[in-house]
Amino acid sequence: MKMKKIFPVLLIALFIFSNIITLVLIHGNSFNRPNHVQTSTNLTPSSSNLIFYDDFEGDLSKWDTHSGLWHITEEYKYDGESCVWFGDEDLGHLPLDTAATGDLISEDIDLSSEQEAHLIFYMSRETRSSDDLLTITISNGTEEEQIGEFISASSLGWAKESYDISKWCGNSSVTIDFFTDHFFGDKEGWYIDNLVVTKDPDDYTIPSEDASADDFDFEGLFIVLIWFGIVGGMIVASVIVRKFKGGKIGGFTRTKVEKISKKEALPPQETKPKPMPAAPAECPYCGNKLDSDAIYCHTCGSKLNT
Repeated sequence: MKMKKIFPVLLIALFIFSNIITLVLIHGNSFNRPNHVQTSTNLTPSSSNLIFYDDFEGDLSKWDTHSGLWHITEEYKYDGESCVWFGDEDLGHLPLDTAATGDLISEDIDLSSEQEAHLIFYMSRETRSSDDLLTITISNGTEEEQIGEFISASSLGWAKESYDISKWCGNSSVTIDFFTDHFFGDKEGWYIDNLVVTKDPDDYTIPSEDASADDFDFEGLFIVLIWFGIVGGMIVASVIVRKFKGGKIGGFTRTKVEKISKKEALPPQETKPKPMPAAPAECPYCGNKLDSDAIYCHTCGSKLNT
């Protein structure tokens, strides 16, 4: 394959490679974390149905226990300014080669006068299969029941989780325990936002979701622009080089310019007259003696073969 055919293929390969590098560089930050702005007015249940609610804005005052890596973060959330996250704020993900466990246990929730109760929240998780576990347990102090378990691999993306906990109605001290067990890997872990216990699950609708201005990652965009600038500059430079080497310059190709330049560089050569051959000493026809520069015999008039 000629170089002219290989060259475009190399440029395309370089372009694809640069974009792969860009995605690798920006992976893990907010560029690939879809936040949401809620436009629905029914984000939380009405007061008549609301039993317990925490939007995780600012603190964990409604949770008696928050051990391990559970904490409030503003880096990623479903709604508002923050949510609760099981992950390392400095690393931006779970510890790679260090195990970690933790409990997020609510304060006592009074269901003594309730006939129906539902636990609803939004969760986003990035986990490894079998290496990361989250369980949800309901307890009244003497009895407990695991109502949810998440152990499969998952990618980030908010989802609404709902559990019927009506069997615990009649108890005055019910707690919710989110237990996490991380063994290995550098995934981001678990995010939870907008948790409620409500009498009517239909009173807590999924809000309409629009892209948030907070989603726009200027750092990621800056990296993309840098790569496009590098690749674009290389393409422009390669075109200039190709034009200079084999393209047209001032209406002439490089080959013609070189020929003209070489021809003009040579000094003018003088043309020397061709020497005339000497005449024979005697005329071959009449034997008369001849002059050295004779062309015809002056006696017989014959033309000499000079």
